Amino acid sequence: MPLAALKHAYDSTLLDNTQTLVQVETALRNVTWFLPGRFQDAELASEGDRRRRQGRSLKAPLRRTGDAALGQALPLPSDHTRYTEYFSRHSSTYRTASRALVVIGYVQLLLEMMVVRGRKQEGKDVGRWKRWKLLVWLEGVKTALRLSLLIATKRPVLPFPLAQREIDPSVLTQDTPAQPTTAPAPHIVLDFPLDAPAHAYLTPLVPRLPEAYQSDPRTLLPEIQGWREWLGEGMQASEGLVSVLVYAVLARQRRAARGGAGMMDIARENRWTSVIPLLWVLLARTMRRPARGTTPLLAETYGSRDRALMFHLVRGAIWQRWTRGKVMRVVQGLEKVWGVRLVAGIVRDHVELVDEYYYYTAT
Repeated sequence: MPLAALKHAYDSTLLDNTQTLVQVETALRNVTWFLPGRFQDAELASEGDRRRRQGRSLKAPLRRTGDAALGQALPLPSDHTRYTEYFSRHSSTYRTASRALVVIGYVQLLLEMMVVRGRKQEGKDVGRWKRWKLLVWLEGVKTALRLSLLIATKRPVLPFPLAQREIDPSVLTQDTPAQPTTAPAPHIVLDFPLDAPAHAYLTPLVPRLPEAYQSDPRTLLPEIQGWREWLGEGMQASEGLVSVLVYAVLARQRRAARGGAGMMDIARENRWTSVIPLLWVLLARTMRRPARGTTPLLAETYGSRDRALMFHLVRGAIWQRWTRGKVMRVVQGLEKVWGVRLVAGIVRDHVELVDEYYYYTAT
């Protein structure tokens, strides 16, 4: 069976069984919150399950235009989808690098967990030291992939460089009448009064035009201009590598002094685990162009980067010296309240994962 036919059959099966899909995903999503700390190797099972579900959602965007056979009227593609699908079709470099980047992002925490635990005869400290070697390699590869995307597109790298599922399968019903998702271009001009401005009637119909009649997807993100923007985007692409290198250098120093290589100990003793990565990303931020007056996709990309700054509260020295103490005081208060002790236990288990694994808050 041809690959296109297999993909069509796969999409059709998902659309025909949306209720079952929603029930299974909801159950798995809820169960994984209770797994950490419940039994031996529970974090590995929990993380493996999350990556399985993310991979399935990536393979099933549930988007189709003009497919009346399934009786589904699916939403129109977003700017993000149009942009990523365009470069995936027209650039082999973008297609390969974006897929590799997403796959690494899905499995990096699982790999870190496996290395940290290591073999029993090696001991946990050995596993923790090997973890930093693995993370440097992973972040080096991810930086190279982001830079290749930057060079291939000459535009800022999106936080997620592939098209994603944009709808909740639960909103799809089996009795939805078939509706075309595109408007035939030859008939549009005949549908508005001659004495009215054309743009008042044509503008709402533009998103429903076939892709061939719409603006070039490359215009959804402006090209990078000037050395400052290029330098800022390069620094943004290498943020993860800089952060891991700080940990790796400090871990080597601790190992030379016969100390442990655990992430919690390193972060408690060295403020640089937070200072250097934060200064690096803030400096990169000052070099980007103002989001005001640019395209919506660029503003969305910059907004996503700004929101990601909040995760520095649960990383490095900031987490160990400031945020963690406040969280644990809340947990201790919840443990004294009857009926919410289970919630406190779950939060405590996740706090231990934040202490132990770098990628738990860096994904």
